[in-house]
Amino acid sequence: MRDFLSFVLRGAWAGTDFVLALCILLYGSMGALFLLSPVFLIYSVPPGAFVGLVLWLIAGKMTRPLSQGGRFGIGTGIAAAILLPMSFYQTWISIGFRGVYGFDMPSMLMRIAVCSAGIGGLAGLACPASREQVSQESKLTYRERLQLYEAAEREAKEARERIESVSLS
Repeated sequence: MRDFLSFVLRGAWAGTDFVLALCILLYGSMGALFLLSPVFLIYSVPPGAFVGLVLWLIAGKMTRPLSQGGRFGIGTGIAAAILLPMSFYQTWISIGFRGVYGFDMPSMLMRIAVCSAGIGGLAGLACPASREQVSQESKLTYRERLQLYEAAEREAKEARERIESVSLS
């Protein structure tokens, strides 16, 4: 559970940081006050949190830690998958009001790419590289595990005998 919260909260915070930085860039020091708005948090937290959730699922299946480039790429792809349909829907609605004259496809795709890299990429980089509590297959052979078990049994038997000898004296 601790790993899960670590991935999701780190992803959510990093995604929100990028959006907050854009607000500060656009509105100056007053942009930082957006962080106090629940509506701002409702819209800015879920993409990064979803990136953290997916990376948590992927990290549980991996035998090695995820690289920084892999986490950045996965996060960017997830954020793009979220932002692309939303942007096309918003464009479709606005074309109904303004017509096709105000539509700029290259600009829209560039904004999607920058926001995806900013929100998803940073969220991916903020997430840990691997999970702490993952049940990996044991690298010991059956014979090695058996030898360890027998050694532990011998130690436990010797400890019981010492305790009995101390309690009898």
